[in-house]
Amino acid sequence: MKTTPAGIDFIAGHEGFLPYAYDDFNPAKYIMPGDPIQGTLTIGYGHTATVKPGQRITEAQGKKLLAQDIQAAEDWVKRNIKVDLRPWQFDALVSHAFNTGGSSNLAKLVNGAPTVNFGGKNYNLGQWWTQTYITSKGKPFAGLQRRRNEEYKLYTENFYT
Repeated sequence: MKTTPAGIDFIAGHEGFLPYAYDDFNPAKYIMPGDPIQGTLTIGYGHTATVKPGQRITEAQGKKLLAQDIQAAEDWVKRNIKVDLRPWQFDALVSHAFNTGGSSNLAKLVNGAPTVNFGGKNYNLGQWWTQTYITSKGKPFAGLQRRRNEEYKLYTENFYT
């Protein structure tokens, strides 16, 4: 299974494209060598693995990095999800894994566990998906909350159609 073109657009739309190395806490600031970084050094469409301060890329380079990062997220879904998925469900899970690195608790819930316990609280699938991974370095982000809600809606309702 592969991410659909609509799924790629979904991920790219949530990530946005910036051609320069930036701190995800302050995307408007081009990070140069020696600049302090509060969050995660990022470039292009949410790429974090090989970014260096002062780096710039073209949109074509950003799309190549996006494809590589999506492949890694697809691989995570394929390794961890054991149930059959519809294409839009796969896309939603790839988006989540792309952004978070993957969640073993989400995998348990998608694979059929009725709830998971985390921090003394039981979560069902909808609660886990929409109430976790909505912060960066402990700070709540409205964009992450919106993304988690849209991923869950895509997973459960296929809003592509």
